[in-house]
Amino acid sequence: MTTEPAAIAASPPRVGSVRIAREVARLIERGVYAPGQRLREQEIADRFGSSRAPVREALRILESQGLVVVEQMRGARVVEAHEADFLEIVRIRAGLAGVVAQRAAEDGDPTAAERLLAQARAVLNLAQGGADLAAVYAGLRGLARSLGELSPSPRAQTMMGALSAGREAFQTIGLSTRARRIQSARIWVRIAEAIVAREAIAARNGMHALYDFSVRHILAQTRKAGAQTPRLSSTEAT
Repeated sequence: MTTEPAAIAASPPRVGSVRIAREVARLIERGVYAPGQRLREQEIADRFGSSRAPVREALRILESQGLVVVEQMRGARVVEAHEADFLEIVRIRAGLAGVVAQRAAEDGDPTAAERLLAQARAVLNLAQGGADLAAVYAGLRGLARSLGELSPSPRAQTMMGALSAGREAFQTIGLSTRARRIQSARIWVRIAEAIVAREAIAARNGMHALYDFSVRHILAQTRKAGAQTPRLSSTEAT
């Protein structure tokens, strides 16, 4: 007579550091963790039901992407917009985004380029009509997705993706007023017009101008005492 081995209780699935990094980035984007706020390893581990080791690795991942600062003897905190690490990542992304726009103008499908221009004009009309932050923000994100689909730039887009965690964390500051939303949409129209006209350098420079415009306003706003990041709805931030 044989006996069955005792059943072994299933262990809960392990939560990896990459997933934790992704989820913490989303929490930062939603304003759950504000710029400058401390990130407690044990608190995050409790949130995800993990040990502290993958949390520690996740924070290192976010540090490499310029979203988190890990300080000796003090732990991790969310980066602030004026800090060198944040600005360096933004400048790298601006350079890569310029390559994406340039390649779209050089070799993108002309019909898709016309659609991008129509989409950009629609977002501008939305902003000029007084649409709120969430609506214009969604439209601008749609433009970025359409440009990515139009541009034959897999390497540049892969590199941008590697720096994508928390990329929205400060962008809503740059769109905090109706005038800012209109101006951002206008720059997108100029980028799309350059792509349609096959003016590759103008498309690249337009993308650089878009990043510069956003960063200048973010820095100005975050240096004001008590400046708060405008929050999107939870649906819009996901």
